[in-house]
Amino acid sequence: MATLNKLDNSITNSILYAEKKCRKLKSGSVPYTPELNNAGKIINVWNNVIRKKKGCNISSTYIKRIGKKVSIVNPMSISLATCEKERKLAFAAYRKLKNDAITSRKQFIEELARQQSARGNESLSNAIQRINRNEEMRESYRRIKNVTKPFYGATERVLISNNKKPGEEKVTTKKIEIEKALCTENKKKFTAAYSSPFLQEPLITQLEQLPPQPQQMQSCKEPLKQINHFPKQQKII
Repeated sequence: MATLNKLDNSITNSILYAEKKCRKLKSGSVPYTPELNNAGKIINVWNNVIRKKKGCNISSTYIKRIGKKVSIVNPMSISLATCEKERKLAFAAYRKLKNDAITSRKQFIEELARQQSARGNESLSNAIQRINRNEEMRESYRRIKNVTKPFYGATERVLISNNKKPGEEKVTTKKIEIEKALCTENKKKFTAAYSSPFLQEPLITQLEQLPPQPQQMQSCKEPLKQINHFPKQQKII
């Protein structure tokens, strides 16, 4: 049992350590617009510049390349305090655009529809309907994916073994069945001593009628010198 607990703790610690090292990607939570995307790129530039000035190993060529995309020339020549101030302003601009992201997304879709209609491929109304339909499908797929994706942070399956035969074991993920199995197991564990002869008749009545013995009470205060150690047995569900 100690070996199994040690193995379970090792697996849990490994998962928690891996989660801390993984990047927290939140892509798709904010509707895309070119302005919002450009604001995010500006924040990325100042983040990398500040990290490099603080001693992190970041390529100068990479900083120049991402800075050129947002019209920031030679950002490494700016002082660290100024870079932090620019990043603060960039975050403020991003939050402002994020609050209006839904409205800006609709305007962006209408602009795309007008561009496609101008090419002569389809009418403006058909283009708007098609793009809106694709937007609804994409949002539906994203919600389904978030709900049905596997959860690796903790155990999601419980083994219920009411019978001792290996072939009659049952694995469930339902909340009610899991709670019922836990209640049954805890009831067995915490009422195991009820079948002791000292809690049954006639011993329980006889023990209640016995007066306390001073010699026995004094002996109970003395520490026991020899105790037989038995391994604890627990059932895994």
